[in-house]
Amino acid sequence: MYKILFFALILFAASCTNSTSTNNKTETLSMPEYVIDDSLSNAYYINMKSYSPKEGFIPTADIAVGIAQCVLTKIYGKEIIEKEKPFSVNLKNEIWIIEGTAPKTNNGTLILGGQSYMEIRKSNGEILKLLHTK
Repeated sequence: MYKILFFALILFAASCTNSTSTNNKTETLSMPEYVIDDSLSNAYYINMKSYSPKEGFIPTADIAVGIAQCVLTKIYGKEIIEKEKPFSVNLKNEIWIIEGTAPKTNNGTLILGGQSYMEIRKSNGEILKLLHTK
C-alpha cells in the first residue's frame, strides 16, 4: 500500500513541475502575469461600491517607494534611478513625498540637480506630481 502511495506521490510531483532541460540547463516555464483582454469592461462593476482600506491603499513608506521606483525606472531608466538610492520619504498631509538622493561625482562631490521627486496620495495611490530635476 505504501509503495503505491509513494509512487502516486512521485507521479503527482513530477506532473506539477513546469521545467524543461536543455543542455544541462534548467528553464522554468511560467504563466504570464497578465494578458491584454480588449473585451474587459467596467459595465458590470459600475454601480458596485469600491473597497477602501481604512489605512489607505498606500499605507507604508515601503509601498510608496516601491511604486515610485517602478514608475521612475520606466520613465528615466534603471541606471539613473539606482544612482539615486537611498530615497528620502515623508508623509505630509496624507501625501507620500519621495525624493531621490542627489547624485555624486566619482570623488564624492554632490551634483546639484538630477533628482527624482514624486508625490503619491496615501488614500488611493494617485500620483499627484512626478518630476526629475536637471
